[in-house]
Amino acid sequence: MRHISYLFSKFDLINTLLTIIFAIIITNYSAESKTIYWQKAGNLKGKVTALVTKPSGEIFAAIQKEGIYRSIDNGNNWDQVNNGLTNLTVNTMAVRANGDIFAGTNGGGIFISKDNGQSWTEINEGLLSPYIVAISINPSNGHLYVATDVYSSLFRSTNSGQSWEERNNGIANISINNIAISNEDELFACTFSGMYFSRDNGNSWRAINQGLPEQKNIYSFVFVNDNLILIGSRNSKIYNTTSNGGSWKLSTELKGSEQIFGLLKAQNGELCAATFGKGAYRSTDNGQTWKQINGGLTNIQLLNIVQHSSGDLLVGTWGDGVFKGKEVDFKVFAEGSYCAGKEISVSFTSSIIYDSNNNFQVELSDEEGNFDNPFIIGNLKSTTHGIVTGKLPRTLKPGSGYKIRVRASSPMMDSEESEESITILPSPNVEISGKLVVCPSLRVTYYTKETGYSNQWQVTGGTPVNGLQDDSLVVVWGKAGKGYITLIQCNINTGCCDTLVQEILIEIPPAPKITRRLMELVSSYPTGNQWYLDGQKIEGATDSVITPVETGYYTVQAIDSNGCVTGMSDPYLFDIESVGDEVNYYQFNVYPNPADDKILLQFYILNPSYITISLLNLPGSSIYSESNNYLPGEHQQIINITNFSNGFYLLELNINGKKFYRKVIVQR
Repeated sequence: MRHISYLFSKFDLINTLLTIIFAIIITNYSAESKTIYWQKAGNLKGKVTALVTKPSGEIFAAIQKEGIYRSIDNGNNWDQVNNGLTNLTVNTMAVRANGDIFAGTNGGGIFISKDNGQSWTEINEGLLSPYIVAISINPSNGHLYVATDVYSSLFRSTNSGQSWEERNNGIANISINNIAISNEDELFACTFSGMYFSRDNGNSWRAINQGLPEQKNIYSFVFVNDNLILIGSRNSKIYNTTSNGGSWKLSTELKGSEQIFGLLKAQNGELCAATFGKGAYRSTDNGQTWKQINGGLTNIQLLNIVQHSSGDLLVGTWGDGVFKGKEVDFKVFAEGSYCAGKEISVSFTSSIIYDSNNNFQVELSDEEGNFDNPFIIGNLKSTTHGIVTGKLPRTLKPGSGYKIRVRASSPMMDSEESEESITILPSPNVEISGKLVVCPSLRVTYYTKETGYSNQWQVTGGTPVNGLQDDSLVVVWGKAGKGYITLIQCNINTGCCDTLVQEILIEIPPAPKITRRLMELVSSYPTGNQWYLDGQKIEGATDSVITPVETGYYTVQAIDSNGCVTGMSDPYLFDIESVGDEVNYYQFNVYPNPADDKILLQFYILNPSYITISLLNLPGSSIYSESNNYLPGEHQQIINITNFSNGFYLLELNINGKKFYRKVIVQR
């Protein structure tokens, strides 16, 4: 278990004080504090293939295979307006300054409405293809430009569509996605093959792709100012130019989106993007950085984005009709310097009332201000503004670029990030190294991972030997049970402290278990063993395996890897007399027995064999060994035992890996 403490309290803001200053803070809104909250615009459903607005406030939305719908109340209600529209698959629409509306269809050519969508008239004279993919209107003279799909060509009309002329010199057979026209009559075409440019009303075109990648499928275009243009591509990248397309540079990548279908310069100068797969984005710095604005947006597969005369944003989705986005003042206030693991108070305000089941979740960015994987530091069930006291994660890295935001769940939206950054001060990361499993009376040294901090040790269940402020601690542990080591480390410069309480298990290790393997006894401990016979220590018998040479009760005790002595094993009765009862297939005999100076070994084999003859002492160690190849027949071997003490021994005959034993008594 771990506890965090802080030496100073100067950063602590109690809720009472925050409530008093709350009213003062909320008056300091900036334009950037506003976020966007989306709501379904009426009951319109389906794939929105085109979306336009008129300065007078009407909204026109084309739904795949259903034609055109119109709203005269800011998207709350919609009416179908298809009178005269013989093809109901509308790919694109545009509105001229005089109020005329143009609709390009997928197979029916172009239609015009001069009565606010009440009726439509076909205007296809001179068009070589009825498959229209893009319409653009020159703001200075009202000339129309359309791109067709089948022949991948571009046409111009100077008489409101009464007739069309092909204008594809330099751009023939290039699939066009969009057309943009500057205030200086410069034409830009966004195509599957990159960007194209014309200075002569479309009479001739040239590619302007310097700086663009090989795969340069461009969908969207926006004039930011007199010097800056942005374009959006299929691969989720946005490029910019300050040389009218002379060269392009990568501005940003809206990762995760498949296409950037729409770019818009809003009335307040901010930029907005409609992406397929990641929803809507907004930029307040001319496209250098972008933030998602998807609060309330239940479908993030966007096909288009426009702005209503009221200032509301409108997006068309793949399958769910139109959503309307309103600006909401949703701001969070937090600043100061904190230790990791410390509590932090965060206040926030919002200009709307949330649903009764709403939860505000306070999130902390990484040290660079990114919210890709935010830390959750607090929650509040509320329908309006409030104060949340949360806890900063103790694993935070030191840094001065942390940001805080608040996420509402119903309706779902994110606040703007805190204007001021949060600083996380350097803190110790307390770790203790040393044995965690010990035995009574064991002396153990523990160390801190990091030095250079002030230390304070505490011990429970043991006795500290050295000073309690050192970088290491020596402990002699007490009786079996649980012990604890507590280390409090503090950074003297920042006042940040970290406390670690380490549990220590004090136990007597389990006794070894003895198993028999032919003529051997085996301890369950691989090392540190001591064997006993009838309670008496067998000198030198410290291996995990012993070959008994005497009948009796064998026990073993061990020292484990932590240096702790185990209990004594259960006794194992080994009857050495049973050795002589084995089948004497090889006519294995020893004479005389008991013996005083030498013994004669006799055996008989039927096949050539490799044989090792060994004599083992009481601990099971070999004190005599000889190996040879033997031919079939009867063999004898004399072993000199004059140097062996009186006692019991075991004669081992190893024939091709198979072992036979006879007890030998040396007696003088």
